[in-house]
This record gives sequence, structure tokens and C-alpha cells, in this order.
Amino acid sequence: MPLIEAKNVSKHYYKRKGFFGKKELIKAVDNVSFSIEKGTTLGLVGETGCGKTTLAKCLLRLINPTSGAILFKGKDLSKMKSEELDDYHRSVQIVFQNPFTSLNPRMTIRNIISEPIITHKKINKTELETELVRLLKVVGLNETHLSRYPHELSGGQNQRVAIARAIALNPELIILDEPTSALDVSVQATILNLLNELQKQFNLSYIFISHDLGVVRFISDYIIVMYSGKFVEMGPSEDILGQPLHPYTKMLLLALPLPDPKKKIELIQHQMKALEDWRGGCVFLQKCPYGMELCKKEEPEMVEVREKHFVACYYTIKGDRR
Repeated sequence: MPLIEAKNVSKHYYKRKGFFGKKELIKAVDNVSFSIEKGTTLGLVGETGCGKTTLAKCLLRLINPTSGAILFKGKDLSKMKSEELDDYHRSVQIVFQNPFTSLNPRMTIRNIISEPIITHKKINKTELETELVRLLKVVGLNETHLSRYPHELSGGQNQRVAIARAIALNPELIILDEPTSALDVSVQATILNLLNELQKQFNLSYIFISHDLGVVRFISDYIIVMYSGKFVEMGPSEDILGQPLHPYTKMLLLALPLPDPKKKIELIQHQMKALEDWRGGCVFLQKCPYGMELCKKEEPEMVEVREKHFVACYYTIKGDRR
């Protein structure tokens, strides 16, 4: 049984154009499905605004999906009672992108990490102090940091504090919303190594949200590529990174720094049109150099083309797989 599973989840909003304008339907997340096994990492990749964080908020029950179901250990979140939801919220934690904004600047590190423990556990002061020291050591800090404030620490140290706070309740799943994008490259590597160590030590599951395939390839077992609220490709990391099938996935990979800067990147050089002009069919059609007539008429469904490797692209399924 998967640890967490999403079935045909959608989150739609209405946006009004102008004061007297008509309401426009915005499909932030549109009919997506996936599952995560215990102790594995799912990488969720896509450009800014594609719906990654909206999906994460649905998983955390910060917002309710418009349709579809989210199951945790086989139980539908929408049908859970208050006590079951409390257990769920202890089991699922999040680490945000920018530690300087996710940590309260008026609280010491001691109070920041203590807050969830005191809220959810019955614990005395001695036990709490022992637990705080243990958590800091686990993430590579020491007890001298407890009396400090976030502005007295570096970005990497603050993100370690955020991770310590996330694991304080012994969760089973941690959602990592671009946890390294606000950090220097050298610090990113130490945080990713720390996350890998914690996963092995506590058998954690991760959802790693990012727009950078270079970072995701280091930590993920399975990757989902998201574009404009939809999943366009999903599969094992080795397949997605080694043999990408969807044109958008190829674009993301070609955007990574290359040893040879003169390498021709025909996908990126393709003239792109505004996504707002889309009226049906494949959501990526306006940016795709391989669009066919069928792409204009029907929206492609996810099809398994290799073992556990799915893609939503008529060109890939019916045409040349360059």
C-alpha cells in the first residue's frame, strides 16, 4: 500500500478580468494522480507557476482540492475525523524555500523547535531540553545555537533548523518546497547530503519540489514533470534524466549548464507563443516544435511507454522519439 496517493486531484480558481469582467477559470492543478512508497523520494519538477506548490498545499490540507481524492495509508483525507487529521498533520511536515521567512525572527531557535513538540506531545522541561539537543545534533548543529535568533545564523544553518523542526514529530513524509534554491551552491550540496542521511536514518519519504532538474536528479527515485497544472511525464529518475520523452522535459534538461556552450539547443531556440492563447488540445502545444494536428484537437492522456515511465505526448506515442 502506498504511503500517500493522489487520485485525479484538481484545484481550480476563478479570476476576474477587470472590475466588470467575466470570471476566468484557472486550473492550477488539473486531474493529476500519483503515489509515493515508504522511504522513497518523489521529485516534482516544473517552472514557476505550474502548480507544484498548490498541489503541495492540497496534500497538506492547507487548501481543499476542487475534485479528486488524497489517500494516506489508504484513508481518504476528506473523510478523516479530527483525531485522524491530527495524526496526519504530525505525520506530514513541510520545509519551505526560504528559511529567513519561514522562521519567526522574534523567536529563539529553542522556541522555534520546541513549539511543535509542546503542542503535540506531553513532555517535561528536562526531556524537552534533551530532545532539542538531540535534534540539533542530528541536523549538524549544537546546543549553543538554541539561544540564538534566526538573523544570527547563516542561510544553511537556518535551513537545518527548519529541517530539525520538521523531523521533531517523527513524520513519515516531508514535503520539501525548493529547500535549496535560496542557498549558495556549496551549501545546497550539504543540505542535500543531510536530507539523504536523514532519509536513511528515519526511513522518511520525501516530495522534493523544484524547478532545477540538476538538483532533483541527486535526490529523487521517481520524477514527475509538471506543466501548467498537468503532469506531462513521470517515471524513474534514470529514465527521465537519461531518456526523456516529452519535449518539455527535454527543454528543462537542455537548460542545464553544458560542458560545450556551443551545443545547438533547438528546443529552446524555438519561437514560443503566449500560453494565454491556448484554447484546447495539448497544453504544451504553443511551445512545442513537434506539434501535430491531433495535438490541437485532443488533450493527450498519460500513457505507459516503458515500465513505470509515462508520458502525455502524441508526438512521442505516435511519432519520432527524438
